[in-house]
Amino acid sequence: MLLPGAAKTGDKAELKADGAILKEVLFSEAGAGTQANEYKLSVGVAAKDYKKPIEICVSSENENGVSKSFSVSEYMEAVLGDESGGYSAELKALVRAAKNYCAAASNYFLGTTYGVELGEVTEEALAAYCHEKNGELPGGVKVLGTRLVLESGTAIRLYFTAADGNTACTVNGEAVKAVDKTDGGAAVYYIEIGDISAQKLDDFYTITVGENYTVRYSALSYVRTAILSEDAAADLKTVAKALYFYNAAANAYFA
Repeated sequence: MLLPGAAKTGDKAELKADGAILKEVLFSEAGAGTQANEYKLSVGVAAKDYKKPIEICVSSENENGVSKSFSVSEYMEAVLGDESGGYSAELKALVRAAKNYCAAASNYFLGTTYGVELGEVTEEALAAYCHEKNGELPGGVKVLGTRLVLESGTAIRLYFTAADGNTACTVNGEAVKAVDKTDGGAAVYYIEIGDISAQKLDDFYTITVGENYTVRYSALSYVRTAILSEDAAADLKTVAKALYFYNAAANAYFA
């Protein structure tokens, strides 16, 4: 974001969506842009909300109360529509894959009908993402399943029931605290691996519950299950396929 003058102490920007403040950023703590008085502001946006306008309200001596608006979709269209050669083929491929994923997520979660252009994903291509389970659970503990959270971000969750929340759990050897999801019934807990970026969707994580029970799982393990399932909804299968191609494009771009 370009300001007409240098930001002063206390100058800030509020990033809003639907009138709600998502984030407040002091310009003194924002990243520097490529020219004088330019600042980098960032905020997380769920894939399904890629068309939602994000409003920036500036509070400073230079632009008190001025608002600007943008969306992830506008950035995508700017990149894909550029003919000046300013963006690499790999970046355009990544943005195109991200757009397909966002459109598929919007269709699944919000009921929109945006077009999604995807190739086929074969069972052979998904073979590398089979999850693995080994060992025995502690007494009184039962694993309910593993799922991928997509509505507000990308996270792996393993759910289990237990007498209390003190069951020892680790992710890749590091101790983690299970989150209590109990809601009036049996005590339910989950372990979450959050903020999984596009290029890490194919990374495997080893989750341990108790002393000996382990699950080796990646985001693409869930993708494999959804695509190959006879019961998954068509829109969910499309989301899963879009994630597969998004990961491939991210790996190519960041290689």
